[in-house]
Amino acid sequence: MSSLRRNNLNVIPQVIGESDKAILTAPFRKMEIDEVIKRVPPDKAPGPDELLMEFYLKCWDVMASDTQAAVDHFFRKLKLPNSWKALSESC
Repeated sequence: MSSLRRNNLNVIPQVIGESDKAILTAPFRKMEIDEVIKRVPPDKAPGPDELLMEFYLKCWDVMASDTQAAVDHFFRKLKLPNSWKALSESC
C-alpha cells in the first residue's frame, strides 16, 4: 500500500475494526472485476471511448489481465496508469 494511501487511512476515525478495514482496503480480486463486467448491460458505453460493453464482453478473455493490472495500479498508486490518462484525454 502506498504511503499516501496509508496516511489517508490514518485520518479516518476508528469507527470500524481492523479486520473490516483490511477487507475494505484489500485489492479487488479478478473474480470481482469479472462479475462487474458481466453485469453491465451490453448496449451501454461505460467510458469516454464510447465502446459498448458488448465489445468488452466479447474481448474480455484478451483484456482481463491488463484490466486487472490497471485496477491494481490505480488502487496502489491512487492514480490512473499513464496509458489510460492519454486515452481519456484524446476522447
